[in-house]
Amino acid sequence: MRKMPFLIRSCLGLAMIILLPSITSAQETRAFAAPDGSYTYRYPAEFWIDTEFADGSGEPTGVTASTTGNGDVVFGLYSMPVREVKEVSASTAEAYVGQYVKDFSPNWKIKFKSYTMTTMFGRPAVDMRFDERILQRTRQRRIIATIVDGKDYFLMCLYRHDKADKFGPACELAVSTARLAQVQ
Repeated sequence: MRKMPFLIRSCLGLAMIILLPSITSAQETRAFAAPDGSYTYRYPAEFWIDTEFADGSGEPTGVTASTTGNGDVVFGLYSMPVREVKEVSASTAEAYVGQYVKDFSPNWKIKFKSYTMTTMFGRPAVDMRFDERILQRTRQRRIIATIVDGKDYFLMCLYRHDKADKFGPACELAVSTARLAQVQ
């Protein structure tokens, strides 16, 4: 059997050292469960539970990875009554997104950018992207939304644009693992 040249072995070893921590941390997740048990989703282990109040008291509302270096990073799943659009599909997506754009239109700091079709809870959903101006920075407000049993559910992910490579996949993890208690 022929031995690998030293340079190739060294490069492979270095690649394993560099990739192993990211592979390991990508697999380490925790589950967030709504206080009433109505939904769950998974999030990276580097996040922690976010609560109603800044001092850490109150009900859990989602997860966060907010630090000085990360900026505000907050994920939360919410629901509200269905409005004009009663189901999400490729043919209703534009009207459905329009409802959210209208909701944010009074706030001049939040600008709609785009949307794409995706899935959440195994159903058609929209992934909307908004830019939100906070002081001297712009952050991304992603809202992934769908309708289930007469309720409008949306997962909101907030993070800085320059941190999208880090927190975009975490948002997608939350969406892909989101489960409703009645839709298992």
